[in-house]
Amino acid sequence: MANTNTIWTSAFWKDAAERAFFTALQVLLALLTVNGTNVANLDVGAIALAIGIAVLGVIVKAGVASQFGGTVSPASLAPDDRGL
Repeated sequence: MANTNTIWTSAFWKDAAERAFFTALQVLLALLTVNGTNVANLDVGAIALAIGIAVLGVIVKAGVASQFGGTVSPASLAPDDRGL
């Protein structure tokens, strides 16, 4: 079975972008929750840095996972047992 999750496919980038988007959203929601409702004290730079680091982690993990043939998705190291 050919590995369709290489970084050279649009499917890889679509999946990685979706995972990065939702990771960024989760980090943002977590930081806003920790900060409370005091928007005046938001440190936008720190929030952007935290989101950037999380998104970078998602992209790196997707790239590493793509090196393992037969994975479920670019972000998974699990073997694809769906028969695809």
